[in-house]
Amino acid sequence: MQTGNPRIDSSTAKLIVASDEAGYGAWAGPLVVVSVCVPRDWVGPKGLTDSKKLTEARREDLFEFLMRDPQVQWVAHFIGSSEVDKIGVYRANIGAHLAVHASLSETGCLHVADGNLDLGPNIVSLPKADALVPAVSAASIIAKVRRDREMVGYDRTYPGYDFAGSKGYGVPKHQAGLTTLGPCKIHRMSYAPVAAAVQRQAVIEQDDAMALMDELPQE
Repeated sequence: MQTGNPRIDSSTAKLIVASDEAGYGAWAGPLVVVSVCVPRDWVGPKGLTDSKKLTEARREDLFEFLMRDPQVQWVAHFIGSSEVDKIGVYRANIGAHLAVHASLSETGCLHVADGNLDLGPNIVSLPKADALVPAVSAASIIAKVRRDREMVGYDRTYPGYDFAGSKGYGVPKHQAGLTTLGPCKIHRMSYAPVAAAVQRQAVIEQDDAMALMDELPQE
Protein backbone atom coordinates (compact mmCIF):
# COMPACT_ATOMS: atom_id res chain seq x y z
CA MET A 1 0.00 0.00 0.00
CA GLN A 2 1.50 3.29 -1.14
CA THR A 3 -0.53 6.44 -0.59
CA GLY A 4 1.93 9.22 -1.37
CA ASN A 5 1.71 10.38 2.24
CA PRO A 6 5.08 9.87 3.97
CA ARG A 7 3.56 9.56 7.44
CA ILE A 8 1.50 6.60 6.24
CA ASP A 9 3.94 5.00 3.81
CA SER A 10 6.90 5.08 6.21
CA SER A 11 4.96 3.99 9.28
CA THR A 12 6.18 0.91 11.14
CA ALA A 13 3.08 0.69 13.34
CA LYS A 14 1.66 -2.79 13.78
CA LEU A 15 -1.94 -1.58 13.86
CA ILE A 16 -3.89 1.02 11.89
CA VAL A 17 -7.01 2.78 13.12
CA ALA A 18 -8.90 4.30 10.21
CA SER A 19 -12.12 6.32 9.97
CA ASP A 20 -14.65 7.58 7.47
CA GLU A 21 -18.16 8.99 7.58
CA ALA A 22 -21.46 8.58 5.72
CA GLY A 23 -24.30 11.07 5.42
CA TYR A 24 -22.35 14.32 5.55
CA GLY A 25 -24.33 16.01 2.77
CA ALA A 26 -27.70 14.37 3.42
CA TRP A 27 -30.71 16.56 4.20
CA ALA A 28 -32.11 14.03 6.67
CA GLY A 29 -30.97 11.25 8.94
CA PRO A 30 -27.86 10.75 11.03
CA LEU A 31 -24.23 11.43 10.30
CA VAL A 32 -22.44 8.13 10.87
CA VAL A 33 -18.70 7.92 11.55
CA VAL A 34 -16.95 4.56 11.80
CA SER A 35 -13.42 3.63 12.77
CA VAL A 36 -11.80 0.29 12.00
CA CYS A 37 -8.73 -1.21 13.66
CA VAL A 38 -6.78 -3.87 11.75
CA PRO A 39 -3.17 -5.04 11.44
CA ARG A 40 -1.03 -2.60 9.46
CA ASP A 41 -0.51 -5.15 6.65
CA TRP A 42 -4.21 -6.11 6.38
CA VAL A 43 -5.45 -5.85 2.79
CA GLY A 44 -9.04 -7.04 3.20
CA PRO A 45 -11.24 -8.85 0.69
CA LYS A 46 -10.91 -8.52 -3.08
CA GLY A 47 -12.65 -5.43 -4.43
CA LEU A 48 -12.40 -3.42 -1.22
CA THR A 49 -12.52 0.30 -2.08
CA ASP A 50 -14.41 3.53 -1.48
CA SER A 51 -18.04 2.61 -0.71
CA LYS A 52 -19.32 5.20 -3.20
CA LYS A 53 -17.68 3.25 -6.04
CA LEU A 54 -19.55 0.04 -5.19
CA THR A 55 -23.04 -1.18 -5.96
CA GLU A 56 -25.38 -1.66 -3.03
CA ALA A 57 -25.21 -5.44 -3.44
CA ARG A 58 -21.41 -5.43 -3.46
CA ARG A 59 -21.30 -3.16 -0.39
CA GLU A 60 -23.56 -5.55 1.46
CA ASP A 61 -21.38 -8.53 0.50
CA LEU A 62 -18.22 -6.77 1.67
CA PHE A 63 -19.95 -5.61 4.86
CA GLU A 64 -20.84 -9.20 5.74
CA PHE A 65 -17.27 -10.28 5.02
CA LEU A 66 -15.93 -7.57 7.31
CA MET A 67 -18.33 -8.60 10.06
CA ARG A 68 -16.95 -12.14 9.90
CA ASP A 69 -13.27 -11.18 9.75
CA PRO A 70 -11.74 -11.74 13.22
CA GLN A 71 -8.99 -9.22 12.46
CA VAL A 72 -11.48 -6.38 12.05
CA GLN A 73 -12.47 -4.38 15.12
CA TRP A 74 -14.78 -1.44 14.58
CA VAL A 75 -16.94 1.13 16.32
CA ALA A 76 -19.67 3.43 14.98
CA HIS A 77 -20.81 6.83 16.21
CA PHE A 78 -24.24 8.17 15.18
CA ILE A 79 -24.95 11.91 15.32
CA GLY A 80 -28.63 12.80 15.01
CA SER A 81 -30.07 15.63 12.96
CA SER A 82 -30.76 17.81 15.99
CA GLU A 83 -27.09 17.66 17.03
CA VAL A 84 -25.99 18.45 13.47
CA ASP A 85 -28.32 21.47 13.52
CA LYS A 86 -27.04 22.55 16.93
CA ILE A 87 -23.29 22.56 16.31
CA GLY A 88 -22.99 22.28 12.51
CA VAL A 89 -22.11 19.27 10.41
CA TYR A 90 -18.37 20.04 10.23
CA ARG A 91 -17.95 20.27 14.00
CA ALA A 92 -20.14 17.20 14.49
CA ASN A 93 -18.00 15.28 12.02
CA ILE A 94 -14.73 16.33 13.65
CA GLY A 95 -15.99 15.37 17.10
CA ALA A 96 -17.21 11.99 15.93
CA HIS A 97 -13.95 11.16 14.15
CA LEU A 98 -11.99 12.01 17.30
CA ALA A 99 -14.37 9.91 19.40
CA VAL A 100 -14.13 6.77 17.28
CA HIS A 101 -10.34 7.01 17.07
CA ALA A 102 -10.14 7.32 20.84
CA SER A 103 -12.41 4.28 21.23
CA LEU A 104 -10.01 1.98 19.36
CA SER A 105 -6.71 3.64 20.19
CA GLU A 106 -3.82 1.49 21.32
CA THR A 107 -0.20 2.47 21.92
CA GLY A 108 1.74 2.85 18.70
CA CYS A 109 -1.24 2.77 16.32
CA LEU A 110 -1.17 4.59 13.01
CA HIS A 111 -4.30 6.78 12.85
CA VAL A 112 -5.74 7.72 9.45
CA ALA A 113 -8.97 9.49 8.45
CA ASP A 114 -10.49 10.10 5.06
CA GLY A 115 -10.77 13.70 3.88
CA ASN A 116 -9.13 16.99 4.68
CA LEU A 117 -10.01 17.34 8.35
CA ASP A 118 -8.38 19.18 11.23
CA LEU A 119 -8.03 16.24 13.62
CA GLY A 120 -4.85 17.27 15.37
CA PRO A 121 -1.28 16.00 15.07
CA ASN A 122 -1.93 12.37 15.93
CA ILE A 123 -4.35 11.54 13.08
CA VAL A 124 -3.31 11.69 9.43
CA SER A 125 -6.15 13.17 7.38
CA LEU A 126 -5.78 12.09 3.74
CA PRO A 127 -8.11 12.98 0.85
CA LYS A 128 -9.26 9.88 -1.04
CA ALA A 129 -7.94 7.63 1.72
CA ASP A 130 -11.12 5.57 1.30
CA ALA A 131 -9.71 4.37 -2.04
CA LEU A 132 -6.04 4.23 -1.02
CA VAL A 133 -6.01 2.66 2.46
CA PRO A 134 -7.84 -0.67 2.90
CA ALA A 135 -8.72 0.05 6.53
CA VAL A 136 -10.34 3.35 5.54
CA SER A 137 -12.22 1.57 2.73
CA ALA A 138 -13.55 -0.84 5.34
CA ALA A 139 -14.67 2.04 7.56
CA SER A 140 -16.33 3.67 4.55
CA ILE A 141 -18.31 0.53 3.73
CA ILE A 142 -19.40 -0.13 7.31
CA ALA A 143 -20.51 3.49 7.78
CA LYS A 144 -22.45 3.50 4.52
CA VAL A 145 -24.22 0.18 5.09
CA ARG A 146 -25.10 0.95 8.71
CA ARG A 147 -26.52 4.34 7.71
CA ASP A 148 -28.40 2.99 4.68
CA ARG A 149 -30.10 0.37 6.84
CA GLU A 150 -31.08 3.06 9.32
CA MET A 151 -32.64 5.12 6.53
CA VAL A 152 -34.64 2.15 5.24
CA GLY A 153 -36.13 1.89 8.72
CA TYR A 154 -36.95 5.60 8.73
CA ASP A 155 -38.74 5.16 5.42
CA ARG A 156 -41.36 3.07 7.24
CA THR A 157 -41.64 5.59 10.07
CA TYR A 158 -41.77 8.66 7.82
CA PRO A 159 -43.24 7.61 4.46
CA GLY A 160 -43.38 9.96 1.53
CA TYR A 161 -39.73 11.07 1.37
CA ASP A 162 -38.30 7.97 -0.33
CA PHE A 163 -35.79 7.55 2.48
CA ALA A 164 -35.27 3.92 1.43
CA GLY A 165 -34.15 5.07 -2.00
CA SER A 166 -32.81 8.57 -1.39
CA LYS A 167 -31.09 7.76 1.93
CA GLY A 168 -31.93 11.33 2.91
CA TYR A 169 -30.04 13.00 0.07
CA GLY A 170 -31.61 15.70 -2.11
CA VAL A 171 -32.75 13.54 -5.02
CA PRO A 172 -36.00 14.39 -6.90
CA LYS A 173 -38.31 12.01 -4.98
CA HIS A 174 -37.05 13.33 -1.66
CA GLN A 175 -37.42 16.90 -2.89
CA ALA A 176 -41.00 16.18 -3.97
CA GLY A 177 -41.87 14.71 -0.58
CA LEU A 178 -40.31 17.62 1.24
CA THR A 179 -42.29 20.09 -0.89
CA THR A 180 -45.57 18.24 -0.37
CA LEU A 181 -45.27 17.17 3.26
CA GLY A 182 -42.81 19.63 4.74
CA PRO A 183 -39.94 18.35 6.92
CA CYS A 184 -40.19 15.51 9.43
CA LYS A 185 -38.34 14.94 12.70
CA ILE A 186 -35.17 13.56 11.14
CA HIS A 187 -34.65 16.42 8.68
CA ARG A 188 -31.72 18.78 9.24
CA MET A 189 -33.51 22.07 9.71
CA SER A 190 -30.31 24.10 9.32
CA TYR A 191 -29.81 22.89 5.75
CA ALA A 192 -30.98 25.48 3.21
CA PRO A 193 -33.43 23.28 1.22
CA VAL A 194 -35.09 22.10 4.45
CA ALA A 195 -35.21 25.61 5.90
CA ALA A 196 -36.85 26.78 2.67
CA ALA A 197 -39.46 24.03 3.01
CA VAL A 198 -40.17 25.16 6.59
CA GLN A 199 -40.75 28.71 5.33
CA ARG A 200 -43.03 27.50 2.54
CA GLN A 201 -45.02 25.45 5.02
CA ALA A 202 -45.39 28.44 7.33
CA VAL A 203 -46.67 30.60 4.46
CA ILE A 204 -49.18 27.93 3.45
CA GLU A 205 -50.43 27.59 7.02
CA GLN A 206 -50.74 31.36 7.33
CA ASP A 207 -52.64 31.58 4.05
CA ASP A 208 -54.96 28.77 5.13
CA ALA A 209 -55.62 30.51 8.44
CA MET A 210 -56.42 33.79 6.69
CA ALA A 211 -58.72 32.02 4.23
CA LEU A 212 -60.56 30.41 7.13
CA MET A 213 -60.99 33.80 8.79
CA ASP A 214 -62.42 35.21 5.58
CA GLU A 215 -65.00 32.43 5.49
CA LEU A 216 -66.28 33.15 8.99
CA PRO A 217 -69.54 35.11 9.13
CA GLN A 218 -68.99 38.79 9.69
CA GLU A 219 -70.86 40.41 12.60
